[in-house]
Amino acid sequence: MSSRSLVPTIFFLAILIGCWLVYAPGLNGYFNFDDFGNLNALGQEGGVHDWASFLRYLTSSHADPTGRPIATLSFLIDGNDWPAWARSFKQTNLLLHLLNGTLLVWTLLKLSRVSHSEEIAQRAALIGGAIWLLHPLLVSTTLYVVQREAMLPVTFGLAGILLWLHGRSSMASSQTRGTVWMLVGLWGGTFLGTLSKANGMLLPLLVLVLEGTVLRRACGGAPESSSLVRSRRYVLGIPLAAMALIIVSLVPDAVNGAPNIRPWTVGQRLLTEPRVLIEYLRLLWLPRSLSSGLFNDQIHASTSLFEPLTTVFSLLALMALFAAGLLLRKRRPAWALAILFFLAGHVLESSFIPLELYFEHRNYLPALFLFWPLALWLADDRSQGRTKAFASIAIIVFLALLTHARASLWGAPLKQAVVWAKINPQSPRAQTNGAMFLLTQGRVQEAHDLLTQAATRFPNEAQVISLLASTECRSHHLGKETKTRLLEAFRLDPHGTRLPFNWIEASLKDASRHSCQGLDLAFLDEAVASLSRNDRASTPGGQQDLAYLHAIIALANDNGDVALASFDAGLDDLAQPATALKQAALLGTYGYPELGLRHLAYYQTVHQPRQFHLNMPAIHAWLLERQSYWKNEFDELSIALRKDAANRQAGMSRAPAR
Repeated sequence: MSSRSLVPTIFFLAILIGCWLVYAPGLNGYFNFDDFGNLNALGQEGGVHDWASFLRYLTSSHADPTGRPIATLSFLIDGNDWPAWARSFKQTNLLLHLLNGTLLVWTLLKLSRVSHSEEIAQRAALIGGAIWLLHPLLVSTTLYVVQREAMLPVTFGLAGILLWLHGRSSMASSQTRGTVWMLVGLWGGTFLGTLSKANGMLLPLLVLVLEGTVLRRACGGAPESSSLVRSRRYVLGIPLAAMALIIVSLVPDAVNGAPNIRPWTVGQRLLTEPRVLIEYLRLLWLPRSLSSGLFNDQIHASTSLFEPLTTVFSLLALMALFAAGLLLRKRRPAWALAILFFLAGHVLESSFIPLELYFEHRNYLPALFLFWPLALWLADDRSQGRTKAFASIAIIVFLALLTHARASLWGAPLKQAVVWAKINPQSPRAQTNGAMFLLTQGRVQEAHDLLTQAATRFPNEAQVISLLASTECRSHHLGKETKTRLLEAFRLDPHGTRLPFNWIEASLKDASRHSCQGLDLAFLDEAVASLSRNDRASTPGGQQDLAYLHAIIALANDNGDVALASFDAGLDDLAQPATALKQAALLGTYGYPELGLRHLAYYQTVHQPRQFHLNMPAIHAWLLERQSYWKNEFDELSIALRKDAANRQAGMSRAPAR
């Protein structure tokens, strides 16, 4: 092998090593945001330690109808208990990012060869892959542990595309062999990608974009063989039809579910997403060292085409881009691929499904081919060769510096939280997150000042006001103004009842012990009453939460009968075995084991067998029943409550008469 032929390999290895080095400071960071709600399943029941607990863990996620089992499974690489060490998870994410970059370079090499010389193809693949690998916008995917769910569909998608391309080129020698490779690549990649995250099902659409743009040139203008046309029709047509049916079937639930969990409608989301997509494109083509990070609740939904005014302009720009992608398919297929692939990659997460409006990690898949046209131009050294070579190196180094700066921030959690709070002044989450990190460092006054300012800007945000109340209780005094704000925020908070519920439950101990002046059981009763007037509390889950809060306050007031009645009423709204067990155990803990037994018996009267649906929550419920999990839990708690009741009766009988 000549030294000249080694240059691309050396350059490629340098890119991978460089990518690891620029990301390395971020490996020292901690878990973020959704990590806690998704990874804590690792520690349920003492961790994943045997076959039964492994199956329960594997089916524990309720994200997407599939539960994302492959992504869930991958977290066991780094830990089988919770809490865990974040560095191991982040290292695995970074290795996966490097693998995806490798697959992308390979894919770009094959696509570039369609209409360019080998030297240009190699340079274009390396430049295009390097820009994607080192782009700072992807830091919030790679170093955000739970977003391995967004990375794995890219792994399987690129592998599927490579097998599709191999099968396509094999059709000339063997139709059967070529068809098999295409089928394995497309169907296998779609299946595995979908089990990682729902947008993995977009692979057939993405391959269709490839076929309609760059691969139109693969035959050099000659008609495609009938065998290729026939194989493509069936291998690609069947999953495309299935994908379309699945997406259409999701629409009713999306439309009906959004008002219950979001402060906007699906229609408003559809109006908003063009603004979001244009912002994504701006950040992709004009990268910077800092961004809003994980907290994007400052983005408000569009309420009409002209409110805000950028809505209509963004929609027109997006329509123009789509039209340009269609028109450029013959003359500029690489640009057509870049545009149409980006839009196709956002079909699920940036359309009607009521996800949050904006997240940077949603660009990890759509941006794969976005920079390839630029790379092709830079790689073509037939004119301005030295200038283009210098520009290529300058772009890669510039992106590496930006990514290093952003990764360094991810490796300093306190600094990251404070910076995000500063650059996102209109984000309640960013303010709350910043204050929480300040509190962990004992900087109570700084946290209080930050939350006081945020409370003025966001009077209806329970997350801000409740943390302000908890911060004041650290100084053992809950102010009258904060109490008034808290009651109003509980009544008006647009995000539902879960956070107020958590605050009231967590505050019960302080209220019972009178350890915080101004916080007592009577005020918690007022808080529950205010929460009950929140429009989001009308769901069965919301009603059960309210009943639970009434019950635990009654227990703190030594009123077991009222508590039992409230617990039972909660089961009338939503009968779940975990809820019944928790409530019965609480009755026993507060000295009412007989009432705990009655509550367990009541659950058996209201519990209805769960109807089976083809989704992961239903499979998880079936598995628990198959393993007699709930039966064993109920039996164990019943034995403990009976023992406590017997001991209590014995103690009462031995008590001296007065």
